[in-house]
Amino acid sequence: MEDLLLAEEIQILKGHDVILCGEGSLAQKLKDWLDGSGLTVYAAKEPSLVMEYDLSPGAWIFLPNDALDEWKEALRPLREKNGQEIRLATLGALNYAMITSGEKLFEENKKQVLMEKIDKERQQIFAFAQKYMGNVDLRDTDCEEVLEKNPVLAYGNAKVGTTSIYDSLLAAGIPARHLHSVTGDKIIKTLLEHPGKVKILSGVREPLARDLSAFFQTQAGFFEYDASKGDFKNRIEHMMGILWETARNFGNGGVCAYGYSFGWYDVEFKNKLGIDIFEQPFDKEKGYTIYRKGSVEIFLYRLEDLNSLEGEIQKFLGRDDFKILHTNNAEEKNISFIYKELKEKYSFPKGWVKLYYDDNERVDYFYTKEEQAAFLKKWNITEL
Repeated sequence: MEDLLLAEEIQILKGHDVILCGEGSLAQKLKDWLDGSGLTVYAAKEPSLVMEYDLSPGAWIFLPNDALDEWKEALRPLREKNGQEIRLATLGALNYAMITSGEKLFEENKKQVLMEKIDKERQQIFAFAQKYMGNVDLRDTDCEEVLEKNPVLAYGNAKVGTTSIYDSLLAAGIPARHLHSVTGDKIIKTLLEHPGKVKILSGVREPLARDLSAFFQTQAGFFEYDASKGDFKNRIEHMMGILWETARNFGNGGVCAYGYSFGWYDVEFKNKLGIDIFEQPFDKEKGYTIYRKGSVEIFLYRLEDLNSLEGEIQKFLGRDDFKILHTNNAEEKNISFIYKELKEKYSFPKGWVKLYYDDNERVDYFYTKEEQAAFLKKWNITEL
C-alpha cells in the first residue's frame, strides 16, 4: 500500500489514472473534490468494474478502508497482470492528502473551488468535535428504559471493545446500552436497586495501546484539518508530543494516578457502584473474571482474549445466539495508515513507558510479567 508516499507527496498522482472504489460517501466526495484537477478519475462500486477499465501505466486504485482485504483479494488478478504498474492506496489516505495538499494538483485559477469545499467540511468537523467533547455524558443519561426492559450494558472505558460488544448485543436482538460513564443519581439508583440482574460487559486493554488508540480517535479530525502543523512528519511529532505530555500529567498525580486506563475502574465501578474489582483476583489464565454485588454482575474481559470468550459471554448472558462482531476498528478509520505508522515506527520515550509499567500494581493485576514483556517488545522504546 502506498498510503504514506501519497500523504507526503500528492503530486505523484499527476499524469496517472485514478480509480475510486466502493459505494460509500467518501468515494463520492473525493470524486467531487478531484473535479477540475486534470486527472482522469473513474468510479468503481465493485471490483469487476475496475477490471473493465483500460488503465494507463502507473494507475492509482484507492480502496475503501472498511473493506480493504476484500478489495485487495478481488483485484489480485489485475495486479498480477500489471505488476508494479498498478499502485494501491486507501481512500482515507487520499482524503488526508487532498485536505493537506490537494491544491497542488490544480491550476492556479481552480484551486479556490477545492479549498472552499475542504473549508466547509473542516468547519463541520470542528463543530462536531467541540460539541462532542463538551457533551460526552449526554448519551449516557438515557438508559432507564433499557434497564426496565432487559438490563444489559456495554459499560466500560473507551477503546476496550465495548462498541463491538454493544453492536454484537444488538445484532443478537438483546436490548442494550453503550456507556463510558454512568451519570446521575437516578441511573445509579436504578442499577443498584434493580429487582432483577443487571448484566454489564466491560473490558481492559494493555495501557499503552489503549491510550494511543483513544487519543488517536479523539485527535484524528484535528490532525487532518489543522493546517498550522505543517507537513506529515511535523504533524506526527506534534500529535505524539501532546500524547506524551498528557501521559506525564496523569502519571504525576493527575486525574488517575495509574493512567486513565486503570483509574476508570475506580471512578466508575468503585465510586459510583461500590464495586472495587481490585479486592478480588483477576483470572489471567482465562482472560476474564465475573464480579457480583447485589443486582449487578460484571463480566470483565481482557480485550486481547476477547475472540476466545464468545462461549463464556453466551453463558453469562444466557443467550447462545450472541456472536462477537468487530466494529469501531482503528484500522478502518480514514487515517488508519497514520495509526499503523505510529504503532510500527514511532519511538516511544522510556520515561513514558515507565509511567505505566514500573511498580504498577494495576498492570500486574491484569497481566503476568511474561505478558507485559511481550507487549513491550511490540513498541519501539527509546532511552529519552
